[in-house]
Amino acid sequence: MSERREPVIENALAGFEATEFTHAGVTHPVYRAGTGPGVVVIHELPGLTPKVAAFARKLVDAGFTVAVPVLAGEPGKAPGVLYTLRSVVSVCISKEFTTWATNKTSPV
Repeated sequence: MSERREPVIENALAGFEATEFTHAGVTHPVYRAGTGPGVVVIHELPGLTPKVAAFARKLVDAGFTVAVPVLAGEPGKAPGVLYTLRSVVSVCISKEFTTWATNKTSPV
């Protein structure tokens, strides 16, 4: 049986520059756009979905520089049940979750 794959919305991040941020040996993709005062948008699970990208774009349109680090999932991918479950599992076993659960600081 083949798995149904949720689509990546190709233009969800159009106009955002893909960069990276590394701290304490952990690297995360970061999408940036805009000029003006800075705002960091942190997504929830399952990740940087088209709706999160649309929210970030509204902030850019309002005159802000926006940075959206990708902490889980595939950037621009529409949410779905299987995709969300995979994202939850990846976060629960990640170094950042363990750090948070043990009340320590995180490189994120």
